[in-house]
Amino acid sequence: MAKLFNAGDLRHRVVIKRQTKKTGASGHRNDKWRTVKSVYAAKYPLIGRELYTALTADVKIEVKYKIRYMSEIDNTMRIYHDKNIYEIIDAVDVNGLHKEMICYCRLVK
Repeated sequence: MAKLFNAGDLRHRVVIKRQTKKTGASGHRNDKWRTVKSVYAAKYPLIGRELYTALTADVKIEVKYKIRYMSEIDNTMRIYHDKNIYEIIDAVDVNGLHKEMICYCRLVK
């Protein structure tokens, strides 16, 4: 039987945002990041084999966030945590159970 995660680990409040692209009447493009959902997450640094793999890959993954499963999360979104903005590189459904996800991210700002 698969081990369920401890909800008590989800102690960081993060905001997940999606970019919206709109063109105004004057033809000026107006891109904004709009909130999809505000959730609690666990934040983990990469260590060991994960860190080594991330350092040798073309895409530099710096941190991973564990959240409850949400089907709408994908790699076009960002995670806003404290004053940092993280680009979601990959969002993985853990064990395919639709219970939890891990978002592999890199720091944007």
